[in-house]
Amino acid sequence: MTSDSALLVLAAPNRGLLVVAVLGAKIRWWLLPRVIRRERTSLIAWGSVEVAVIGLAYGIAVVLSRASTLI
Repeated sequence: MTSDSALLVLAAPNRGLLVVAVLGAKIRWWLLPRVIRRERTSLIAWGSVEVAVIGLAYGIAVVLSRASTLI
């Protein structure tokens, strides 16, 4: 595992986990208190973030399923 492509294969999931962790922290510290106060715009924002994350996951799944080989 010393080639550049091996490093890419190892680094890509870590970046994905970092993005998910940042989104989770943002929802926890910024959006969730607003949802508890029942602000309508916060519910819309939360829903749109959830839909965006699901769309991103489906997009990545399609790309990975259509890739012939990674290395």
